[in-house]
Amino acid sequence: MFFSRSIRRKLYGGLFIVAVMIVILTFSGLNGLFSYQASVSEFQFAMHEAPRRSNIITAIAGLAEPLNVEVADDPALWYGQKKTFLTKLEETQATIRRTHKKLDLLPNSRVYTPVRGRMNRTLVTIRNELFQMESLVEGLDLKAQREETLALLRKNIFYLLDIADEFPEHEENIENTIKEATEVYNAGFWWVGCSAVIALCMFLYLTISTNLGVVIPLRKLRQGASRIANGDTAYRVQVQTQDEMGELAKSFNQMADKFQDMVKDREQEIDARCRQLVRSERLAGIGLLAAGVAHEINNPLSAVSMASESIAERLAYLQPTDEQREDIEASQHYLNMICRESKRCQDITHKLLEFARGQDEARKRTDIVALINEVLEMVFHMSEYRSRELIFDRATPCFAVVNGPEIKQVIINIVSNALQAMDAGGKLVITLAEKSEEILLTFRDDGFGMSRETLDRLFEPFYTNRKDGKGTGLGMSISNRIISDHGGSLNAESPGIGKGSVFTIRLPKTQAQQLKRAA
Repeated sequence: MFFSRSIRRKLYGGLFIVAVMIVILTFSGLNGLFSYQASVSEFQFAMHEAPRRSNIITAIAGLAEPLNVEVADDPALWYGQKKTFLTKLEETQATIRRTHKKLDLLPNSRVYTPVRGRMNRTLVTIRNELFQMESLVEGLDLKAQREETLALLRKNIFYLLDIADEFPEHEENIENTIKEATEVYNAGFWWVGCSAVIALCMFLYLTISTNLGVVIPLRKLRQGASRIANGDTAYRVQVQTQDEMGELAKSFNQMADKFQDMVKDREQEIDARCRQLVRSERLAGIGLLAAGVAHEINNPLSAVSMASESIAERLAYLQPTDEQREDIEASQHYLNMICRESKRCQDITHKLLEFARGQDEARKRTDIVALINEVLEMVFHMSEYRSRELIFDRATPCFAVVNGPEIKQVIINIVSNALQAMDAGGKLVITLAEKSEEILLTFRDDGFGMSRETLDRLFEPFYTNRKDGKGTGLGMSISNRIISDHGGSLNAESPGIGKGSVFTIRLPKTQAQQLKRAA
């Protein structure tokens, strides 16, 4: 339950536990100090201020001293004895009053509370007896009552001594005080011990919960960040808490997923760039070779074409016999075949020269949407492709500084390849997305698709997988060179054979961006 709460609540809970620990320990310490102070105060009171039975007995015993003195039958001496006795009696009464006042100072403790009543009763009884003795003193002046009065006073003194013996002894009070102090000490010891154990348990709970809820998740996050920084992008942090640490771990894992995807994309991009670089190097070499070969072959092909056309024209003016007519028709057929194939070879050499040199037409602001519509309008009139569905619903213009005929040639190459790859009822979807600095063209068909080998060699010159032998294998190579010259990129993707293909063109809008990217 504790680990499903937020870190703020955990922090408040920890602070509350610390506060409780401080309160418990503070209360235990103060309780011990107060108990110690109370014990010391009781000891000081017992030693210096507590009522003592010895003081009462001494004062009462002092009353007997004047009565034990033998006095002759002289009234003056009797008066002196009486005066001395009254002085002792006043001193004893004063002692009793002082002792009675000390009862009000007795602490309310288990030592003095049980004996307080007995002390009070003893002192009251002694005080009353002293008042009676004071009334008997007058009999000392009369000779007839003197002996009787002395005997009665001595008897009362012994009676007071017996009563004084019932007053609690001072040593007994000290023993009770020591016993109470021992009990307070034991109780305080156990209280402090239990408080320390409770505080220790609370501290251990706080330490363990902080370690499990904060320290360990942070350590896992640090280890995860370190492993991902070292290249282990597949590592994920496992934090089971349902608090901010759990949310942080979840966000960390989401970030790691995105980072892993970015790394994979970068690796694929780097791999594609490497293949494109290798392909560019090959194309450069092939371009130089193609330029030389095309130049050397074009002149003989022109001569062959012109000679065959001339011979065909001469044969047309002849008036053969019936026997020669069949041979002349066969010769004209072969001459036409020579003319047709030589022109086909001239077209190939022309494309090779275009591939090697490129077109020098100036780039200008061109509507890409218009170019696509022109290509589609041209394709719509071709009967062999009427059974295919072409979808392009962009109506608003999209301008870029390009070589219009070259970009149009690229679109024609991609669209024609897609139409040839689809069966009747196939669908080609063209989309155009305009961004701040570039145009994104996508051609998505549901045709035959391409294998990995075809994708790797797609932009190589003279590579074709058409089985009818009509393709020259230069269309995609020329298209890739045109897009590269514009600072863009041409990428082909296919899930596999029979799953269609996707061609993507990224084309910068301005010539400055094209030159920057091409560099």
